[in-house]
Amino acid sequence: MAELFQDKYRVRSTRATWWEYNEGTYFITICTRDKNHYFGEVVDEEMVLSMIGKKTVECISEISHYFPQTIVICSIVMPNHVHLVLMINVDDSKSSSATEHQSNKSKLLPTIIGNFKASVTRFANSNQIPFSWQSRYHDHIVRNQEELSKITDYVLNNVHRWSQDRYYD
Repeated sequence: MAELFQDKYRVRSTRATWWEYNEGTYFITICTRDKNHYFGEVVDEEMVLSMIGKKTVECISEISHYFPQTIVICSIVMPNHVHLVLMINVDDSKSSSATEHQSNKSKLLPTIIGNFKASVTRFANSNQIPFSWQSRYHDHIVRNQEELSKITDYVLNNVHRWSQDRYYD
């Protein structure tokens, strides 16, 4: 039986228990609650962003500013989800103290995604825009260059595929 926290069942993490989620390359998919189309719509094979969609693009562009060890390789904002390919490279030589070194060892990926989601949510709340994320996100650890190429191609062609598949759920 699962442990209780504040008289509620804990939801097990979907993260791989054998991986630290620090250095590495990750393919991330984050969906909106109930797959609502908050970010805009695909029209004539082009993503037309809503106000919150534009802010989401801006927040993606700021990830490397707030997390300098992170590079956004590619991304796409779709009507009801976001795809990100992130590379995290922690340089231990830049740590000047044991405390900094330990903080670098915390799981960076969930911190990055949590901050990104919070930024978009704060914007929506401050502008009274109805918005909600799905509580979790999907991650895939990219293991080699061939896989990275396939994932990058998938992300960059997502709008075209959406239009072709008439994927509107």
